[in-house]
Amino acid sequence: MSIQNMQSETEIKIQMPEETTKRVRLRALEVSDVELLYAVENDSSHWAVTDTVAPYSRDLLLQYALSYSADPFNEGQLRLVIEDVEEEEPIGIFDLFEVSMLHRRAIIGIYILPSWRGRGLAVESVKAGMNYCRHILGLKNLLAHILVGEEISFSVFRRCGFMHAGTLKNWHRERDVMLLQKNL
Repeated sequence: MSIQNMQSETEIKIQMPEETTKRVRLRALEVSDVELLYAVENDSSHWAVTDTVAPYSRDLLLQYALSYSADPFNEGQLRLVIEDVEEEEPIGIFDLFEVSMLHRRAIIGIYILPSWRGRGLAVESVKAGMNYCRHILGLKNLLAHILVGEEISFSVFRRCGFMHAGTLKNWHRERDVMLLQKNL
């Protein structure tokens, strides 16, 4: 083996996977994540930005985790767990929905547990997700729906290079929704 080949192998080994940054990792949903799902889905303060109107039981979330299919092109969606690299602890959820291979686009959403907020991990999570979408899924466009007035969410996506592409009036529970788009 030549020195050049050895150097290439070393470079490959130290590259971080596309779904990882220095601080967060996106990983598959596991059955052991039911408590995380329970915390996320039952955070009623988050319901204003989702379609949730009632709490989910642990049993229902367990059935979801057991039957979950991680094929975004067949299912039209993908849910990944956001994990803190240093603590190896789940800190949130990364969602893709309306995934279209034909149009090579998806809608992105993230949720960071309240105890992990304010540390820049949402930006890291979006960046890891963008890399995953670009390099693994081959997507070319991402869209985020942000309720008007949700300044923290707006700031997270703007810091990741998303641009305001329009506003839907009276769109979600009688609130306006900003569309933020990122060409990958």
